[in-house]
Amino acid sequence: MRITNDLNAANGLNGSAPAGQTVALLAVAAGVLACFWGYRILRVALGLTGFVVGAVGGWELGMALAPAQAAVHFAAAVVVGIIGAVLCVWLFLVGIFLLGASAGGIIGAAASGAAGHPPQILWMAIGALMFGVAALVARRFMIILSTAFGGSYLIVSGMLRFSTHTPNAFPIFFTPSPHHPSSASDLVPLLSWLVVGLAGLAFQFKSSGKKRHGSY
Repeated sequence: MRITNDLNAANGLNGSAPAGQTVALLAVAAGVLACFWGYRILRVALGLTGFVVGAVGGWELGMALAPAQAAVHFAAAVVVGIIGAVLCVWLFLVGIFLLGASAGGIIGAAASGAAGHPPQILWMAIGALMFGVAALVARRFMIILSTAFGGSYLIVSGMLRFSTHTPNAFPIFFTPSPHHPSSASDLVPLLSWLVVGLAGLAFQFKSSGKKRHGSY
């Protein structure tokens, strides 16, 4: 599998192996909660979304300020991540928009990968904008959709990161090998993400349908 380097760099969570393995396990745990219980624990999901978005930005900031200091990268990611989590919970509608936008970006990148192309920033941005706005309009449906597939992304990419010990963060979207464009191994991450996301989607719709009080 040839993992797309540009997207991994954008994730901004590359670093030392121990820190990376820890982040991978935390990503899997957070992904399980978001994928299967995202609607029921919406504010927690919003906090996780804000933390991840903030952590990516914080890590990039740390790399810009101190390129060779992994501890600085990690500290910046934690601090900015916490700020992002607080803002997403406090500014509820902003959190809802970011929740939808993150899922839209992931789905846009996945569509590019499925078509045999590297993730296209333009399509990811369009997907993020469309899903973010849709999340504000059709909240229940989009919250469940976004948390199911966003959580699935964290689960699959975190497991890949932990099991393969790759130095790249969260390797799920890829460019198929030019020699074997239809290689089954290239499709495993994408199909796993889709299957887990659909399972989370079905589980959340079934469980939330039984208990609709407290709807957002």
